[in-house]
Amino acid sequence: MLAKQKCELFDALGWTLQCLLGVVGLLILVLKWRLEGPDRRPLFTFALDFTKQVTYSLVIHALNLMYASTMGGYVRKQDGPCTWYGMVQVLGVTLGLGITFCILKLGLYLRISGVKDSGNYGPNKKKPEMDTYCIQLWVWVAIVTVQRLSLFGLMYIFRSSLGKVGNLVFGPLKSDGRTMALVVMSVIPFMTSFIEFWIQDDLLMAAVTDSPSEKALHLEETADLLSETRGAENATSYGKDL
Repeated sequence: MLAKQKCELFDALGWTLQCLLGVVGLLILVLKWRLEGPDRRPLFTFALDFTKQVTYSLVIHALNLMYASTMGGYVRKQDGPCTWYGMVQVLGVTLGLGITFCILKLGLYLRISGVKDSGNYGPNKKKPEMDTYCIQLWVWVAIVTVQRLSLFGLMYIFRSSLGKVGNLVFGPLKSDGRTMALVVMSVIPFMTSFIEFWIQDDLLMAAVTDSPSEKALHLEETADLLSETRGAENATSYGKDL
């Protein structure tokens, strides 16, 4: 019966769910941009950040599908590709984000071009420099690729334990392939994509306003300048009196 079919990543239902998930993920970014308030990024700047996330999504999604198919189809056939796809989604938004954050911190420490200036596309926000954007795009692709390959390596090392956890969590769904597909390719990815896209957009975008510490510094500089000006005025006034 169709209702009892095996969960597949590349059948008609699988492709439909993947396309719907992609549309939802992109709408999440648009929603986040609309909620940025008066300090919202210019449309063109947002569009450049947006394309970074689109590229990221395509790269990560392809890697996820290849890894889940390999693990569930060859390495641990008893688990199945859908089980591993669900595991990749969950670990990607937890351990994967942690790896990405560490790589970005290292890039900032080493002052790598494309990391330290992420989200800034030149001095004129209305005329972004496309060469700067391209550098940031490819650096971001390299970062997320290294992140995902590192995650896959860790998952492979602990494949036995993860396989048992996956079967424990998704085991009750395996009897109904359509339900299994809806859960691992729609419900779970929707929740993880919402978190992942939201956080990564914050990592990618440039600060549109000064941080509290920078504002405090500006206030101190302004106060010092006012004090110096008043001191000069008092000295001039005193000289005139003499």
